[in-house]
Amino acid sequence: MTALDTAIRKATKAVLTKLGTAVSVRVLTAGAYDTATGAATDTTADTSVRAALRDVRATEVLGLVQLGDRVATVAASALSAAPTPQDRLVIGSSVYEIVEVVTYRAQDSDAAYDVYVRGPI
Repeated sequence: MTALDTAIRKATKAVLTKLGTAVSVRVLTAGAYDTATGAATDTTADTSVRAALRDVRATEVLGLVQLGDRVATVAASALSAAPTPQDRLVIGSSVYEIVEVVTYRAQDSDAAYDVYVRGPI
């Protein structure tokens, strides 16, 4: 990681920590299949972070992203791994489906993620 990576990651986290909204990234892990119930039991792990929230702009509607979706910008250094569409975002008591994740890089490292969400589900 270069000095620029470190500085950008630190600044991104500081701004979002100070000004962002409290959210949780919920990582879903598929559990073992239970032959008695005929279902798999998923396990979840929540990571509390701060995010800048906004609505999707009309110019961003493309592919999976739709009007009515929201975007949560999260500092990459606040997470151990990038969010994926299999994960969820929790805002207050509402759970949102992640439809797309855009990664912003600073040299060699992820600096922030724009997490496009739909819901609540």
